[in-house]
Amino acid sequence: MFKRLPFPLAYVLEPLLAVPLFGSFYLVVAFLASKPADAVRATGAVIPVGWEAAVPNHGGYLRGFLPSAHPILLSAAVASLIAFGLIAWQLRLAQAWQQRTTTPEQARRHKIAAAVTFAAWALVAWLLFMFGLPHLAAA
Repeated sequence: MFKRLPFPLAYVLEPLLAVPLFGSFYLVVAFLASKPADAVRATGAVIPVGWEAAVPNHGGYLRGFLPSAHPILLSAAVASLIAFGLIAWQLRLAQAWQQRTTTPEQARRHKIAAAVTFAAWALVAWLLFMFGLPHLAAA
């Protein structure tokens, strides 16, 4: 699908998908693993008043959503998770194809690009974990 992209573009596009991919993954988990707020409060947990549901997370809670309250958002989150996942997979296939069909002189450039892509994924994951999730957790 993306085999014809010029050399660095397949490597550049992949980490750009990381934010929407991680975001849609969080939303799907926030729907599927959430418990109603009343049930969570009944256990003695303190969560913000405006939350309709919460996701248990290592002794704390993240904001969750009830599938029955937001069926369209749940459908959109699942569809975007699948779409972004498939696009990322297709980009990886294109990278592998480009690596197999490149000249030996350019193979080093592909290895460097793959390492930079991996580092970019790790950086995006770290930034979301350090600065995104704390805003979603109960105080």
